[in-house]
Amino acid sequence: MRNRTILTLALAGSFCFASLPREAQGQRPGGLPARQALDLVGQQFGAEQVALIVEMRGMGGVPEPESWKIWVWDERTRLMVREFQARAGRATNEGSSEEFYPRRSPFGIIRNADLKLDSKAAFVIAEAEARKAKMGFDSLNYILRCREFSREPIWTLELVDTVGEIVGKVYISGSTGAVLRTVWIYRGARGRPGGIPRIVDSAEPSVSGAGLE
Repeated sequence: MRNRTILTLALAGSFCFASLPREAQGQRPGGLPARQALDLVGQQFGAEQVALIVEMRGMGGVPEPESWKIWVWDERTRLMVREFQARAGRATNEGSSEEFYPRRSPFGIIRNADLKLDSKAAFVIAEAEARKAKMGFDSLNYILRCREFSREPIWTLELVDTVGEIVGKVYISGSTGAVLRTVWIYRGARGRPGGIPRIVDSAEPSVSGAGLE
């Protein structure tokens, strides 16, 4: 029940940009949500092309990225995976990809129908987690891949500051909207002595609650 509530609130929630600098908020309004990117590919190349997703990546979102790389399972290609790119109302077919096989296997294959949480809703959740951690950020990197040894879609949102440093990662179920893990990287005055970053990882057994002192 709690997971269903999280998903409902995220999908219906209004966006809050308090963690983003004012200049970043007005720099590139909107961007391209993941669902729109998938729809673009489907419209141009056929819905069956995006039925099975290997991975998606959108970098530098403010809050949404301008473009996405989309890898899909396609048995007709040389190495089983095809790459598409989507941006500004246009998708391109990049052909067979060597991003995965034979060097590395993808985490798994996501059925498009199982992806209930769009990147817009994932941002709402990640922004709320950043507020709790008292962590500001300037942009976001979005990565969608399967939870290993399952078919559950997982969003990884990397929160990036104004100098390009990753300050946090939020892992979110793309099916339920549940936050699975958070990692925060505190630097400077909030770091450890000697300029060493302080890492707060919710996966650590010693961390409880927000993990902040």
